[in-house]
Amino acid sequence: MPVATAAAAMVAVLPKHAALLQEEEGGGGFIVKGGRARRDVTFLRDEIQKLRGFLEANPQWNNSCLKKQAINSYIAQLSWKLRDLFLDVEDSVDGFLRRAEGRKQPPRRRFGRLADKATDLTAGAVLRRRFAAQLRGFRSRLEELDLDWHHRVVSIFGYAGMRKTTLAWEIYREIEGYFDCVAWVSTPPRRDMNDVLQNILRQVEEPRSNGGDDDDSRGNNLIGCIRKCLQGKRYLVVLDGIWNPEAWIIIRASLPQNDLGSRVITTTCSTIVAKSCSSNCNSRIYNINTFGLGDCRTLFHGRIFGSVGSYPPDLADVADRILIRCAGFPLAIAAISSLLACKPRARSVWEDVCNCITASPRTTEGMRRILSLGYHDLPHHLKVCLWHLSIFPADYPIDHDRVIRSWMAEGLVWEKSGKTVEEVGESYLEELMDRQMIQLDHGSHDGEAKAYVLSSMMLEIIRFESVQENFVTVLENGKPASVSSSKIRRLSIISFGEVHDIDIPASSVTMSRIRSLYIFGNAGKKLTFKNLTFLRVLDLQGCKDLKNHNVKEIAGLRDLRYLSIRDTRISEIPDQIAQLQNLTTLDLRGTEVQELPASVLQLQRQRLAHLLFDDKMRFPSR
Repeated sequence: MPVATAAAAMVAVLPKHAALLQEEEGGGGFIVKGGRARRDVTFLRDEIQKLRGFLEANPQWNNSCLKKQAINSYIAQLSWKLRDLFLDVEDSVDGFLRRAEGRKQPPRRRFGRLADKATDLTAGAVLRRRFAAQLRGFRSRLEELDLDWHHRVVSIFGYAGMRKTTLAWEIYREIEGYFDCVAWVSTPPRRDMNDVLQNILRQVEEPRSNGGDDDDSRGNNLIGCIRKCLQGKRYLVVLDGIWNPEAWIIIRASLPQNDLGSRVITTTCSTIVAKSCSSNCNSRIYNINTFGLGDCRTLFHGRIFGSVGSYPPDLADVADRILIRCAGFPLAIAAISSLLACKPRARSVWEDVCNCITASPRTTEGMRRILSLGYHDLPHHLKVCLWHLSIFPADYPIDHDRVIRSWMAEGLVWEKSGKTVEEVGESYLEELMDRQMIQLDHGSHDGEAKAYVLSSMMLEIIRFESVQENFVTVLENGKPASVSSSKIRRLSIISFGEVHDIDIPASSVTMSRIRSLYIFGNAGKKLTFKNLTFLRVLDLQGCKDLKNHNVKEIAGLRDLRYLSIRDTRISEIPDQIAQLQNLTTLDLRGTEVQELPASVLQLQRQRLAHLLFDDKMRFPSR
């Protein structure tokens, strides 16, 4: 097999490196002379010894039955290159030693010793120079193979809008096949660390059998569970948007250091965090620089015209002025180019847009103003749908089907000629993505499901606008809601980590007027659904403290169209669920429900179009 072949060639080379560093007989100095040549010999010897020690300590790398075919292919290619290198080194060393030995002839005559010695020195110098050049070539070939088996952390650092996430994602997709375990995790501010650790665990653990540990027992020792899953494996973990050193310390404790070539990649806007992640000798910081004018033109014109060379010449100067104001920030360039792609290609229009860029994207406020230009250019129907997305927490994965079904239940999308409601909703999402309002979520690992994410800046913009329009009211982590009107229609409760009870001024708000309620994290002990008589949308996905008695209360909400109790501890569905005669979506996936009541059949015969449940659930006989 390739690894064994490379190992055999490596064993043959090591003793010859030792011979190169010995002294010549008769006190003629060292066989390899010159500081650089001796350093190259020492480097090759040390690297070969390290590689031999690694293979002895990790016999699985000499096994062709590794789990991933990509790893096998990678090891095979690497081994062939190493074998060829070691064989070339052996040939070069043997040739050098033989020629050096051949020069040791006794002088032919007494008076010619000086001439012989001069000739010998000249020939020896030429021989050594040639061999030194070969050594440099061998060293370069070995360095190009990047034989780094240490556990390394690479921190990608840059300002907001520098596309750190995009770069990390491209690297992740390029190399993920060469690792036993991989995980991509978003780590935004205020996210509960238990949720982050559970996300890592879900991605790196083997599929559990029915007899596996439950979530409670694993939750008490998430760090230990992750370490156990990663022990003895070559892993790749990307932590996108890590925000403080304390979060890194917690996550780092779950990642075992090994000599299997494992990699951790972090992205951050904080120099403090970047330095904390890269505090040891096996780590490094990669600073993302702003684009040069050539790269700016490629991105800008490519988005608008499809290629750099196809833009109208009369727009060249105004385009360059726009790019100069974007200061080489990819996010600013993408936002402005997406805006212009939806406008007439007229010089006056481009001049107007250029004049609107009055602040530098190097500041948070400047970048926010640039993103706002695209938002204010949206047609009304897209603005309304974007306002709705402000119910989600920052950097929260927004499931494609989830958002379209809630839009349908909210009445935000309608059928159009030749298109179903679902197709219209999907076209809205695609247009929002084309306009750089939302992005695909790279951290979504739910099979084929597509998810989106809002950047923190864009969320600030649309949340401010939606509150001004009294479209959405957000209550985050127990803070009193900024209620602009007593007539709340859509309420989003975000409560990760510590449990907070709802705190809405009862004197100014009538809960019964709420039409849509979304809860992320914990509901709180005081929450009741009895008074929400006009509720049409109730999304409790992932609500950790939801109880069975809460579902009985929900069964009395006659106007309910959308109900999700996905990923909760609910274990039974009451027969009273049949009272929800207007229900079109019922999501029961990820619950502890084993058997569905017969009353669900009644709902299906009425308006229930989307009944989502796990394969383990038993359906009532008809």
